Amino acid sequence: MKKLLIEKAFYSPPISKGRFISIFPDDTFIVSYPKSGNTWLLFMLGSLLNRGEPMDFKRVQEAIPDVYMFLNSTLKKRQRPRILKSHEYLHPQYPKVLYLVRDPREVAVSYYYYQIKLGKISEEKDLSSFIDDFIVGAVDRYGPWDRHVGGWAGAMKGDPNFHLVKYEDLKKNTESLLQEIADFLNIPRDKDLIERAISGSSMSAMKQAERETLNVGKREIPFVREGKTSSWENEIPKESLDKLCQKFGPVMGLFGYS
Repeated sequence: MKKLLIEKAFYSPPISKGRFISIFPDDTFIVSYPKSGNTWLLFMLGSLLNRGEPMDFKRVQEAIPDVYMFLNSTLKKRQRPRILKSHEYLHPQYPKVLYLVRDPREVAVSYYYYQIKLGKISEEKDLSSFIDDFIVGAVDRYGPWDRHVGGWAGAMKGDPNFHLVKYEDLKKNTESLLQEIADFLNIPRDKDLIERAISGSSMSAMKQAERETLNVGKREIPFVREGKTSSWENEIPKESLDKLCQKFGPVMGLFGYS
């Protein structure tokens, strides 16, 4: 198992801005492959950092900045210790990492609609064609899903400064896992703060925040979808599903994705 995961670490996608920021020894990074549910997690964590106040898309960036959206000089001025969001593939210099992993079938569907929203692919491009690109890591600079997930999990397994959370587990056991995550990140919390962070970061609350504070891409295509764990069952054609599972199956199995 460990050998399989570590083999996935040997991947070098195109150069990313996220690999050239200044990194301090007390930094913590929230890392995930794109469209793995990190926005929902960041809303909850941002709320905890702000004593239970509800987040919007502007406030969450102030609480936990995206390394791709700010100049390095701006990030360096932030009060330390910093918590930053990143999608980078394995980066050994990251001192502490919370890694969020999600079923790649759900990631593929969510990413497909997001790429259409941004105008990066045509609405005429079907999901099957997109999945062909997704499987080989041709959608973005972060590489294939299995190499991204396997790289982090394989290289960092057993490191006390690495904590992996499954999106699906977070959906099922939100309160207990959010407490666990807050403890790992050294974010002060109590039961009331946890409950307020969760209720203020519901899908309906995030949709409202999107309408009010996010103006990205085609407005008719939502950024915040439904946050489901099995919508892929009604979306991905069987042939594409077979291709995806054949390519990612070994790593999917390691994380309990049947």
